Amino acid sequence: MWVLNQSPSLSVAQKVFVDSSTAIRSEYLEALDPGLTGNVEPVSFKADNNDAQKRIADWTTKQSGGLLETKIPLREDTLCVLLSALLYQGAWFHEFEPTDTKDKTFTCIDGTEIQVPTMWLDYRELHYYRQGDVQAVALPYEDDMEMLLILPKKGSSPADALSSFDFSAPPEDGDIRVTLELPRFETRTPELELTDSLRALGAAALVNGADLSRLLDSPEAPMMSVRTFQQALVRVNEAGTVAAAVTEMYATPESTETPSDDLPKEIELHFNHPFAFALRHKPSRALVFLGAVERPDES
Repeated sequence: MWVLNQSPSLSVAQKVFVDSSTAIRSEYLEALDPGLTGNVEPVSFKADNNDAQKRIADWTTKQSGGLLETKIPLREDTLCVLLSALLYQGAWFHEFEPTDTKDKTFTCIDGTEIQVPTMWLDYRELHYYRQGDVQAVALPYEDDMEMLLILPKKGSSPADALSSFDFSAPPEDGDIRVTLELPRFETRTPELELTDSLRALGAAALVNGADLSRLLDSPEAPMMSVRTFQQALVRVNEAGTVAAAVTEMYATPESTETPSDDLPKEIELHFNHPFAFALRHKPSRALVFLGAVERPDES
């Protein structure tokens, strides 16, 4: 997280809101990075739940650059809310010329053809990847980030391409000049609950009767119910990319709730059917955002 926060266009923020009936244990605060210890704020979920929710919503809006807002109703017996936010605002190293953007045909998974504003970039030396039927290209930003655009073969799902793509593999050797057609797009998720997903990934101990006694100074801390939500937005146009994400975790007392050698030196890539993307921090190779575009005409 510290390394990501050194990126000039990426901001990473954390916040803990704790109910005034309890406190964050001093041992926990001492173990944290100094940059987080000042980000613990007392609120009263029971005495003034509306004020607590407003403060959380205000923090979310500010840290996401006004792109996202939280609307989760919090129970009055909530003891703490942990939040993490990402905001990225990056300009392309190779900008798309707006006058080159034209309406082009995009074929959806079900075969439906739609017309979408499509950007065009000609013959730029870019990192190119080919893994079986999946092709990808890395578009650099002016900073230390890049967007990997991952194109499966027509008729294949971008989710399948994501699951099979090896993000650790190097690009193809040589200077490869790429001509690119890419729709403008915006992806936005609603506030998704990740509790069941975390449980399926093996983190049941975190969401089922979690022991937070080393975090919270509360008699209820040894047996807590933890729910996790996330929302995200990624907007791509000729100038660059704006992306924001907020993850919210809140705790309440538990209740009943293969590459080829004959690679050409010039390649045309037409993202005219569903594709995937990844926003990646180049020095650490950390994937900051990951998503898929099935219909560029819909958010």
